[in-house]
Amino acid sequence: MIPTLGRRQSPLSEAALRAAAERDGRREAERQIAPPGFSEHHLGTALDFGIGAPVGVDFARTPQAAWLAARAAEFGFALSYPPGSESVTGMVAEPWHYRYVGREHATNAKAAGIALETYLEKLPGASRP
Repeated sequence: MIPTLGRRQSPLSEAALRAAAERDGRREAERQIAPPGFSEHHLGTALDFGIGAPVGVDFARTPQAAWLAARAAEFGFALSYPPGSESVTGMVAEPWHYRYVGREHATNAKAAGIALETYLEKLPGASRP
């Protein structure tokens, strides 16, 4: 297993969003790729993981994905877009996309069994743009 994407600057985000919009339409593209300036990749807090093949939903069915889901919190990473959280996050499920939030928050979010975004919104002083 390897990290396949870390920090992504605006021009690359714009190109990825444009390509997805041409392929799937703008509305669906924005469920797959956050607009430039709104991405965890743009912030530099996210990593996508893979096994050397193109990133895709099939990653969820690999032993590497199972290991990552079980152990990521130990290293401070939480799954950003878990299956079933689309109505909360506005994004399609991405079993390869993890955000670094530190061991305490990653462990607490996992133990609560809620989407990372929901967990973060419940923290004292949290606000949503």
